[in-house]
Amino acid sequence: MNLVLDIGNNYFKLGIFDNSKLIHNISNENNEIENEILKVISNYKLVSHVLISNVSSYNLNSLFEKKRFENI
Repeated sequence: MNLVLDIGNNYFKLGIFDNSKLIHNISNENNEIENEILKVISNYKLVSHVLISNVSSYNLNSLFEKKRFENI
């Protein structure tokens, strides 16, 4: 499964794909992004890859680095 994020200046879109099939999606304000990512990661434990498109100054590196080591 793949987690795909499109982060704009004020809003983000998040999708979970199983192969090429979209199985979950959400859109919300950027201030909710970490909460939504944590929910999705806990609900879809088979997520193995993340693709991020980001035009904002929001930095998610520490969140994903921390989650990667927790799931090993």
